[in-house]
Amino acid sequence: MTSANNFVLNLLPVERQRNVQIIQDKVQEERTHQIKKFKHQHKHPFVWLGVLVEEAGECSKAILEDQSEQNLAVEIIQTMAVCQAWLEDMVAGMHPDEIAALLTRPPKDDHTEQG
Repeated sequence: MTSANNFVLNLLPVERQRNVQIIQDKVQEERTHQIKKFKHQHKHPFVWLGVLVEEAGECSKAILEDQSEQNLAVEIIQTMAVCQAWLEDMVAGMHPDEIAALLTRPPKDDHTEQG
């Protein structure tokens, strides 16, 4: 975990810090599972979007049909891992400085509408 992540975690109460770490660990476990099953994947953004929408649909199904918090939690972890895989694909072959720039939120323009 990066020092920036540690700083943010330190802003949270201790019990929430543990929860965040558990979630991050589960996402990494799911990524490991995905890599073993599918290897590293390179897909067109439209394909990644389809995969992501399918995973979001599984979350919806868990809410609407299963009504199981455990199933919903598992589906959310899988969705987070798909998002991570998509980003990994996007930045493959990029220099770390390019990745950092790509993943940095642009400053807000004071004249834009805030949502």
